[in-house]
This record gives sequence, C-alpha cells and structure tokens, in this order.
Amino acid sequence: MARKSAALLICCMLPLLALGFIMQISIGPFTIGNNGDPYAEVKRQMMFAGIGTLLLWFMLKIDYRRLAQWSWVIFGIAAVLLGLCLVPGIGMELNGARRWIRIPGGTFQPSEFAKIAGIISVAAWCARHPEQRRTFTRGFLIPLVIAGVLILMIGGEIDLGNAALLAIGALSVVFAAGARLRYLAMSVLPIVGGFGAVVYFLPERMGRFLAFLDLEKYRAGDGMQQLLCLSAYASGAIGGQGVGNSRQKMGSLPYANSDMISAIIGEEFGGLFCLGMVVVYSLLCIAGFFIAIHAPDRFGKLLGFGIVSLLASQTFIHLGVTTAMLPNKGMPLPFVSAGGSNLICLMLAVGILLNIHKQGMQMRSQDVLLGRAKFTPAV
Repeated sequence: MARKSAALLICCMLPLLALGFIMQISIGPFTIGNNGDPYAEVKRQMMFAGIGTLLLWFMLKIDYRRLAQWSWVIFGIAAVLLGLCLVPGIGMELNGARRWIRIPGGTFQPSEFAKIAGIISVAAWCARHPEQRRTFTRGFLIPLVIAGVLILMIGGEIDLGNAALLAIGALSVVFAAGARLRYLAMSVLPIVGGFGAVVYFLPERMGRFLAFLDLEKYRAGDGMQQLLCLSAYASGAIGGQGVGNSRQKMGSLPYANSDMISAIIGEEFGGLFCLGMVVVYSLLCIAGFFIAIHAPDRFGKLLGFGIVSLLASQTFIHLGVTTAMLPNKGMPLPFVSAGGSNLICLMLAVGILLNIHKQGMQMRSQDVLLGRAKFTPAV
C-alpha cells in the first residue's frame, strides 16, 4: 500500500478536478459576474488548475526537508501577506471581511497559503525537539503559539473557517508529535470559547448560528441558504436530475459554484454519486495518511499528517454545512469548488505529499541496495 499511495492520491485528485470543471460548465451560465461568457468560470478553473499543476511539479523537484529549513521564512511571508489584507489600496473588503489582496489580473486570498505555512512551521518546530515532545512549554505551548499568531491574523480578517482549519491542523500535528493528551484536552475549551466569543460579537455570524438551531424559523433570512441546499439534495434523490438540470443554481442558491457546490452535485448527479464522492475523498485522505506514516523522517510524518488533516477537515466542514449538520460557514469543496487561491494551495499541498512519498521511496531503495551489498559474498 505504501508504494501505491502516491498513485492512489493522484487517481483520487484527478476525478475531483474533472468534476469541478463539469460543475463550472453547468453552473457557469448562471454565475454572477461572468460578463456574458457562460464558460468564464470553467476557463478560470482550468487556469488555476494549470498554475496549481506547475506548483505541484515544482514541489516534486524540491526536497520537502528544505521546508523545515525555510520554515521561519515561510511563516514570515504568510504573516506579511495576511497583514497586506488590512492595507488600504492593497487589501479588498467583501461582505464585511478583508481576506483578499489585489494582484495583477485578480485577487489572492493569503489565508489559504497561511494554513499550509502554519502547518509547516508547527511541524518543523516539533521535528526539531522530539526529546521534549511531552513537555508543556516546548512540546505544546510554543507550537500552538506559532500557529496562534497566524490564526489570530486570519480570524482578524473575519475568516473564521480557515482559522478553524489551521487550529485543527496544528492540534493534529502536536498530537501526532506526541504531546500529552491532557494538554490537548485543556486547549479545546479556550479555542472553542474564543471562536464562540467571535461569533457572539459578530451579528452576521451569530445570525447564522441561531439559524442553524432552527432553520425553519429563519427560512427567510440566515436559514435560507441551507434550506435551499437541502431542497437541492431532496430534488436529486438517488439518481439525480441529470447534468445541467439543477434548478437551485439558477440564481436561487447563493455561491452555488463554490461554497454550496456539493448541493448542486447532489441535485444533478444524485445521492449515490455523492456517496461515491465521499468515498473518493476518504481514499484520498487514506493515501495521504499512508504517505505520512511511511515518511523517511519525523518532519515528513508530521507535515504529511497536518496536510491531510487540513484536507479532511475542509471536506467535512463543507459537506456538514450543505447538509445542515453544521452552522453555515463558507467553505469550498477541495478540488471542485470555484476559487483560485484554494485550488492552487491545495495542489501545492498535494505536491508536498508526493515529494514526501518520493523521498521515502528513494531512501527505502537505497536501504535495499545497501542491504544487498552487505550480504553479497566477496568474489
């Protein structure tokens, strides 16, 4: 299984990318801002996938262990980019959040890169201090402070989803590194309390939480989006309405091509297809975990585990929101939803996983050759 993990990872990612292209073709004509071009969204998605492929290839060529050496530089770049979101003229505000910076030809969301940067930084720290993994300060507190800086910056831009993903990823790395469980248990309450306080003091987020508790009561307001998602799933039933035949995408469901895309998939392809999609995501995460387990060093194991935790958490939150199992929070479906920043950074993360696998296979091959040389009789 270890040898086939990379192939399985790619074989899971490619169908998801293809599904994303199909859905952008289906939803594109009804997307606001397509400037009359029904294929504008799929063209953008293909462009972002091309950029992501280049980054994936680039990561295959660079030994992932260099990321540990550059971890503080990567952390600093992420912090600077997050800070630029608050600079007038560079940062851009949309729906009360300042998550984007203007770049030539469009925008970029630094929090997507910051998630990976945070995982790299925490994994690098934990890998450097294995002998102190059980201590409170170096094994638990400092790694979470490292991640906490980026989490607070992301949260300050009113991007609670990515802040939560980084928190989950950082805790996963610290757990995998061997931190004491009582320390991790102690951290849950303040983290949940912090997010709860932010939700309480932000009227829009508080409205979404209250709507989650009673969607029918708030069906004309904050509960509308999730009710429309449930209606789309119900309309698709088992076999779906057919590709292109969704009704909810026709202006009724906001962000149908991004944050709510799985509901449109359910309406057009049906429940059985959605179940198969969940299986593909599960296999993708399993392949990632096998790569992490068989990494050649401690840093690779922790980094791989953190990246897969990000992927799994993002998928779970997206599907949880569209099925009304979680409060409404915009979260793209990995490799499928529209959104350049997320897709590019996800493919960068896959490139890191593939590089971990590559280095591990090379090291095992060298060990085999050395072993054979050792036991070959001298002639």
